[in-house]
Parts: sequence; structure tokens; C-alpha cells
Amino acid sequence: MTKTTMFLLGIWSGMLAIVPVSAAGIIGVTRGGPDIQVPPSEPANATWRYGLGAAYQVGPRQAILFCGIRREYGPGVDFEIGTDGVLFDDLSDVRASRAVVLSRNHLEPNPNSHPPGKPAVMVKYPVQGGFIPLGARRADGSEYEPGGTGFGVASAIGWPAAGSDPSGEEVWHFDNPRGVEPFEGDEDYSYFEVQQYAFDGEAFRVVETRKVGETELISGWRVTNRGLSPAILDGDDLILGMVAAPLTPAGTVPSEPTGAVLVRWKHRNGRWEAADIIPVTGGDNSFEPSVARDLDGSLLFCVRGGKEPDYNDVRIWRSRDQGRSWEQIIYVRGIVGSTPICLNRATDGTL
Repeated sequence: MTKTTMFLLGIWSGMLAIVPVSAAGIIGVTRGGPDIQVPPSEPANATWRYGLGAAYQVGPRQAILFCGIRREYGPGVDFEIGTDGVLFDDLSDVRASRAVVLSRNHLEPNPNSHPPGKPAVMVKYPVQGGFIPLGARRADGSEYEPGGTGFGVASAIGWPAAGSDPSGEEVWHFDNPRGVEPFEGDEDYSYFEVQQYAFDGEAFRVVETRKVGETELISGWRVTNRGLSPAILDGDDLILGMVAAPLTPAGTVPSEPTGAVLVRWKHRNGRWEAADIIPVTGGDNSFEPSVARDLDGSLLFCVRGGKEPDYNDVRIWRSRDQGRSWEQIIYVRGIVGSTPICLNRATDGTL
């Protein structure tokens, strides 16, 4: 990537396009087709499509696109497949054939089912995380020690697995018009896959994948979901919006609702780890947070409402002290649909 070129991501009907924009911050909309649409690993008997995309700079002139994959005509709503990473160094040459598999669904027994051990499809939702580009330098000219490394977080949620007919084809049994749904209530089974990444100037690698429970990511908290936008740099750390609730003093899962929080990730002991957590919204069921830095250096935090009457509202908080404290600065009722929304920033820094 040059200093004078950045890119935007557009999503229309599950198709992802990359739009070059000038350093002056002029934003355009392409009329061309999607740069990438079908994962090269799509099986012959299913329809997979790239959907949600997030871009990360990984080197002086290289970036990678994290592309969530959805199974179209799937057995239920939001039945995802996993995430691919597409490395590129030229906006005119972004190809799905370069895709590296980051995560995929897999089968495992559900220990919480009745009876225990029912087969579950661990459905992998889009990976979100952060990356320090190889060769990146601080304002004083010193090089970041963890340059060329980063992390990713994917939610893995257990769904009842399909059966099969004599031909070996999948057979899904629908109990409601929306199709199959994840295990619920005391049968719920979910966790995070936390990955460590490295880029050496040529190859992007998944160095490690760890299974981390909701109460294991950071001490004293139950973290239930990752944010909607990538982590951003803050000093030597990466900060990411997530969803969480504090555990009780006895260490048990709380009964109060979750809320949107800011999680600070630090590079220590050779890996990126969640090190600190700061509540932003309180326990109001807010989710899908995004964080961005404003022109004056303050942080802005946007969340999707998790209950009525907040479903269709835009709510944004600001922090002027690196996320230690927050104040709500925008609250507009009924301005958006009940769909994911997030903060984005133009090339010139304008939100």
C-alpha cells in the first residue's frame, strides 16, 4: 500500500467490492462487479458466498482481506461457514484463488445437550482481530517489536448436526419455519477460537488456534461476542469492541444483561492476549460494537441496540482519555433498520 492510496469495502447482496479512493478523502462507488465472490474451496453440493469483509495492512505494501463465508440456502438463519484471508498488494489484482483458510465449521459432541454428546456443528462466524504491519514504526522512528504479528477472534456456536439418508446426503429436520437454530438454554454450547497470525513479507500464516471459553478470555468477565469492526492501534496495544458482563464475586455467570465493552489486547509471552476490559454501554444488551479514532485523537464507539426501543437507533460514545471513561454524544431514534451498523473512516480521517 502506498501512502497516497487506501481502499473502501462495499457489500451488496453478498458481493464484496474494493473501491480505490484518493488521499483527499473523495469517496466513490464502483459500478463494476465483485472482486471476489465464490470461495475456491466451495464444495460441489453447496453454495458458498463471501459476505462480510475486513481489511488489515500486514506489510509495507501488502494487505489481507478477511472474508466471512455464508452458506446460501442453508438449514437456518445466519448459518456461516468460516473465514478466508485473501492477501494482495495491488487493488487491481485481488483474487479468490489466493485465499488462505482461517477457519471452517467442524463437528464435535455437545457436552451440554440432553443427553450429553449430541453431535453439534460448530458454526464459525467472521473473524475479527487486529494486526501490526511488518516494519511498522512508531512516531519516534522506533520499530514495533511485534510487527508482522496479529490476532483474530471467531465465535464458534453449536448447532444440531444434520442426519443423513442412505445416499449420504444431509437431512435437516425443521421444527419451525426459520429452520434449524443453535442449541439454546442449558444446551447452549459456544466458545471462541483465538488465533495468532504472522506475516514475513511473503506468506500470511495462522501460527496458533486456541479454544477459549466465554469466561476464560479475561479474568472476572464473561465475554460472549466479538466486535463488528477490526481492532485499531492505541500505543503499542490493539483495542477491540466486544460484548461482555462481569462475573459475580463468587466467579459465577451473572444474571444481568451483557453490554458493549472495549477490550485492550497486548503482545506478551509471544502472543496477543486480552489484557484489560472497560465497560462502555453498561448492561443494556448492546452488541456488534465498532471503534474508530476521530480527527482530534479521541475514540468513538458505536453499538447496535439489543432490545426495544433501541433496535433502530444510532448511539455513539466518545472517550478523550484512551478509553478509560466514556460519554454518550449521539443518540438518534429510529434512523436505521434493524441491521448491523458500524463506524467507518474516510482516507482523510473523516468519520
